[in-house]
Amino acid sequence: MARTKKRFEQLRMSDITVKGQTLSADFFGERRVRVDSSVLIPGDLATVEEIRRRKDAFDGRLVELIEASPDRTEPWCPHFRSCGGCSWQHASYEAQLRYKGIILRKALADHEDLPSPEAPVLPSPRTIRYRNKLEYSFSTRRWFEDPDAAGEDRRALGFFVPRQNNRVVDIRECFHQEDISDRLRNRVRELALEGGWSFHDPVEHRGLLRTLVIRVTGTGEVMVTLVLYEKLDEAVDAILGKIRDEFPEVSSLYYVINGKMNDAYGDCPAHHYAGETAVYECLGEKRFRIGPQSFFQVNPAQTLRLYDLIGEYANFRGDELVYDLYTGTGSIALFLADRVKKVIGVEYVESTVADARINAGLNDIRNCEFHSGDMKDILTSGFLEEKGRPDVLICDPPRAGMHPDVLETILFSGAERLVYVSCNPVSLGRDLKTLRRNYRVLRYRGVDMSPQTPHLETVMLLERKSDSGDAIHGTIN
Repeated sequence: MARTKKRFEQLRMSDITVKGQTLSADFFGERRVRVDSSVLIPGDLATVEEIRRRKDAFDGRLVELIEASPDRTEPWCPHFRSCGGCSWQHASYEAQLRYKGIILRKALADHEDLPSPEAPVLPSPRTIRYRNKLEYSFSTRRWFEDPDAAGEDRRALGFFVPRQNNRVVDIRECFHQEDISDRLRNRVRELALEGGWSFHDPVEHRGLLRTLVIRVTGTGEVMVTLVLYEKLDEAVDAILGKIRDEFPEVSSLYYVINGKMNDAYGDCPAHHYAGETAVYECLGEKRFRIGPQSFFQVNPAQTLRLYDLIGEYANFRGDELVYDLYTGTGSIALFLADRVKKVIGVEYVESTVADARINAGLNDIRNCEFHSGDMKDILTSGFLEEKGRPDVLICDPPRAGMHPDVLETILFSGAERLVYVSCNPVSLGRDLKTLRRNYRVLRYRGVDMSPQTPHLETVMLLERKSDSGDAIHGTIN
C-alpha cells in the first residue's frame, strides 16, 4: 500500500540550501521541507505537498502561495520557470545577493575557524542582458509551456528544461543577451522551418540542426555559429547565407560539424563561412580574440571587476613569478602580466592555449608562456624545477574543483600566496581541506557573475604558513 504524501499547511520558508533550494523554518521530526527556489523563496508562506522523502528533507511542490515574501518581485521573462535560465527572477536583486552570501557561508561551514567573508557579495554592473554567449538547442521534443498547445509543431529552438535533458523550451524572447540575439534566433528558426531542415532528436540522436551559438561582445561584434550533425552545404547556405545578407550587424559566421552522441562541440571541426575569423572582447586596456570554440567569461563587465579583485588580493610587488592554473584563453594571466615579472599559464585544451598565445601577441605581452595538457600530468616536481617555483599561484578550476594530485603539487610548490578563484563554493570547501595543511585563509569574497541564478563565484586569498617550509623539500609524483 502506497504511503500517503504529507501536506504542509501555512508553511513559512526561511532559508537557502547550499544548492540554492529554499528551506522551511519548521522541522518535521528531523526533516525540513525543501522546495525549488524558482518556486518559493525565503519569506514566502505557502501550502506545500510532499513529492518525496529524503534522508535530510522532504522535497515538496507548491500547492498555494498564501503570502508573498517581501523579497518577491515580478518576473519579466515570458519563459520564467520553464527554461530555468533565470530561476531567481522573482527575487529582488538585493535579496539574491543576500542568498548567495548564505550559500557561500554554508559551503564553507566545515571550516569553522575561517574569517568571515568580505560582505556583501560583489554585485554585477548589469543584472539582465549581461551574457556575451548563449547556446540554443534545436530539438524535435518541444516542452509545451501551455498544455493546451500540445498538438502544435513539436520542433523547438531554445533551452533545455531543468532536469529534463530531452525537452527544449522554444524561446521567443530572452533577457540574457541584447535583442540582436532574439532577432537572430527567431530568424534562424524561421529559415529552418521554411527550408524543412530536420531538427535534432536528443533521444534518437538524429536530425541535422543541433545548436545555434550567438556571441555578442562588448565591442559590438556578433558571431553566429551553427552546429550540425553532418555537413550539408544546402542547409548551411540557406541559413547562414540569409543571416549574412539580412544582418549586417553580424561580424563573423561559422558552422561546426558534430556527429557525436553528445552536444559538446569544442573538439569538432569549425568552418569559417563569412565575415571576420574572430570577434574581440576588451577587459580594461587588454584585447582578447574570441573564436567559435574559445572560452571566455560570459559576463565581461563583471569579469573586469573580478580580475581587479584577483589583482588586489595577489598584492603584487612586481618581481613575482606567477603560475596561472586552468588559464583558459589566458585572460587572467594577460590581464595581470604587466604587474609581475613572468606568468606561466597551464590549461588542458590545446586550442584554448593557442588562443592564449594569440592574445599575448595581440597585446604585445612577452612575459607570459602557456602550456597545454592534463593539469595533473604537467604540473609535476620536474616542471617546477625547470620553470621555477611560483611566488604567487592563481587557480581558476572547473566546477568539480582540483584533482588531488594538483592539490598536492600546489602544496609542494611552496608559493607564498595562493589566489583561488572558484565557480563552485562546495568544491572550494572540499579543496580547502587539503590546502589548509600548508596555507591559512586571509580573506575571501563572493562575486556575482550570474545574476538571476543561484550561481556564485568566489575569490579567496591564502598565505603559506610560516611553519610549513618543510613541505617544499619533499617529492611528489
